[in-house]
Amino acid sequence: MAVDSYLDFQISNKKIDGESMDDKFKKCMHILNYEFAVRQKGTSSTGSGLGAGKAEFDDFTFTKATDSASPQLMKHCASGTHFDKVALRLRKAGGSPKEFMTVTFKGVLISEFTQNGEEEATETVKFNYTSIFFEYKPQDQDGNLGAASKGGWDLKVNKEVLEGEAPKSA
Repeated sequence: MAVDSYLDFQISNKKIDGESMDDKFKKCMHILNYEFAVRQKGTSSTGSGLGAGKAEFDDFTFTKATDSASPQLMKHCASGTHFDKVALRLRKAGGSPKEFMTVTFKGVLISEFTQNGEEEATETVKFNYTSIFFEYKPQDQDGNLGAASKGGWDLKVNKEVLEGEAPKSA
């Protein structure tokens, strides 16, 4: 299944403009791939059951083509700018694409900016965050979206986040 992925960085009422020309995600960053992980280092011992520790969240990592957002991402990494929100938006590619997943990060700091010069100029960017919130909507064979499944975590206080909101696309 082909998926289109977009990122939207916001600081207060400003944002970093990418070069997406998509009607719904105009001026967002079109990303090529992304990854992040959460690990739980629980323990088990005989007779007392399982014990859970504090989850470890990796930085969110994404790769994108070099574009007008590149100088801004590098500058904000160097200066340690804090972003209010970053939203990852996914939709299935095709005739009538629908947004089926949004991941909202709050309290974002760009931790690494790496430029790559292979066949096409790309860059890999990493950021850490203080909270994360997922919203996923299943899609049936007719393309209709179902009820959202939601969940999130506040890394600062180590508690569940019950609601999240994605920044509005430009």
